[in-house]
Amino acid sequence: MRCPSCGAHNVDAAAWCTQCFERFDVRGDPSQDPAPPQPAAPPLPPGPADPPVVADTPPPLPGPPPLPPEVAPTTQGRTAQRDIRVDGDRIEWRCASCEGWNPLERPDCGGCGSARVGFTPGTATPPAVATTGGAAPLLASALLPGLGHLLVGRPGSGIARLLLWLLWAGGAGAILVSAGLTGAALVLALAAIGLWILTLHDLLQLARGRPEVLTGRVLAWSVVVVTTLLVLLAVAGAGGSRT
Repeated sequence: MRCPSCGAHNVDAAAWCTQCFERFDVRGDPSQDPAPPQPAAPPLPPGPADPPVVADTPPPLPGPPPLPPEVAPTTQGRTAQRDIRVDGDRIEWRCASCEGWNPLERPDCGGCGSARVGFTPGTATPPAVATTGGAAPLLASALLPGLGHLLVGRPGSGIARLLLWLLWAGGAGAILVSAGLTGAALVLALAAIGLWILTLHDLLQLARGRPEVLTGRVLAWSVVVVTTLLVLLAVAGAGGSRT
């Protein structure tokens, strides 16, 4: 048996050629030469009534959906929606005062300490001073520091300022009455005056939508500083009396 593909001799019962591995049962009888291929008939020209042949074109692939107008990609590859953005798996909000970014679970700004009252000046909650009678909180704090913060809805800060001012002003007055003008009386009086002035300043800051100066951390450190000065004066006075 001669292979019709390569012409190699094979046994008559072979199923494929041992030279080129051509299967004999697929190509028909291997003893017969394959018939030459017939030339294809030329295509007929389309008649006058035949419609023109139009090649099938695949439909265009759909592109990415457009972003909504309030969502736009930033230069850092993040997505910002107004003053909220997604950074990896963390959501951040932008402070309306210093424009710093903070984690969503943080209630205050890590840069300036402002409370998270809103994400933009346009959408932030209006300051409490403007909604409680204008100058009424200022007048209340001018009479007794801390009352104005109570009126604008900041009870924690108002009570802390009120107690500190009563402690410092009352201590300075008691020392002046009992021992006259001493170093301890001067330190307490200056601390009470500074607290009074900064409380009025903070109310004006709140009215303008700006952060306060006397935050909780600053108040705590002021207590530490005043207490340290009083202890040093007491130690110095005790040492002077012994000599």
